[in-house]
Amino acid sequence: MPPHPTPVGAPWESCATIAALMTRSALALIDLLDPAQRGVTLLPFTADGHRDWDYRPRTRPGLPLRAMREDQRTACWHLVDTALSAAGAAKARGVLALEAKLQERARDKAYRDPLNYAVAVYGLPGEVPWAWRFEGHHVSLTLTLAPGVGIAVTPHFFGANPFSGLVVADGHGGLERVLERESALAFAVVGGLNANELSRALIAPEAPPDFLTGPGREDSLRTPVGLPLGAMGDGPRLMVERLVDTFFGHLAPDLALPLGRRLRQAGLDGLHFAWAGGTTPDRLHYYRIHGPTLLVEYDRTEPDHAHSVWHDPSDHFGEDQLRRHRELAHKHH
Repeated sequence: MPPHPTPVGAPWESCATIAALMTRSALALIDLLDPAQRGVTLLPFTADGHRDWDYRPRTRPGLPLRAMREDQRTACWHLVDTALSAAGAAKARGVLALEAKLQERARDKAYRDPLNYAVAVYGLPGEVPWAWRFEGHHVSLTLTLAPGVGIAVTPHFFGANPFSGLVVADGHGGLERVLERESALAFAVVGGLNANELSRALIAPEAPPDFLTGPGREDSLRTPVGLPLGAMGDGPRLMVERLVDTFFGHLAPDLALPLGRRLRQAGLDGLHFAWAGGTTPDRLHYYRIHGPTLLVEYDRTEPDHAHSVWHDPSDHFGEDQLRRHRELAHKHH
């Protein structure tokens, strides 16, 4: 058994084209910035900076949309869209539209700001490792590029509040709420389990108040619990596979397709599906899909408030791919 599981991140042979597109898009954005803007956008490629992600309202690293001209915002969204499918791009914009709804209700308008979403570039885009992040309340997208090795795509976070407040393109020719498919497929899994399977999948009678692998706690869940896919009936297992594909499907096809292919090649039987809380949508609930190279958490923390996060436990922030890049570079010297 190899000392490191094969990372879920997209391998270089399948993502070199999209890596080049990301690089060109990042450089095009940087070219539009004035020196002061570059100073807050271009950050050192260090572990502390690269790992500084969050999904809550805060003052965050990088250049926020509110500090950009219109052409700069267009270039920023062009960079973001290089990483996303049409459905993922609609989801990202949907999160910002939900933030505008929250701002309408809020007394502190600055706290709920649909322009408080920032882009940060770690290192100089090119032939050496670099990363970029687009982040604000309820969205955090981190892409780490290790030339010659691959692109790491996690941590990857989307949230929805109000959950029921907006419809976006779903990627299947229709419309849905920001996290609706991620919710509906999970209930299809639970609804298809027999009594014995459900008892194995249930890990707690109440949902936790939030997901567990938040900022600084990415490695807090080490051992998968719940029901292995290998012990599921065909119907629920198919729904779990569709659920995983939904999360992968947030990404551009050149990233998503190799993720699904590599996960299936490694075998799905070892993935575990776990559930906590109510098994009907009117009750607070939580689920987890967990294996060596995949960890997804979803929670409905309030009736109209949902979070979803996806990690690769074998390659947090692309660290394993960066290690492989260093080994590759050393061989060439």
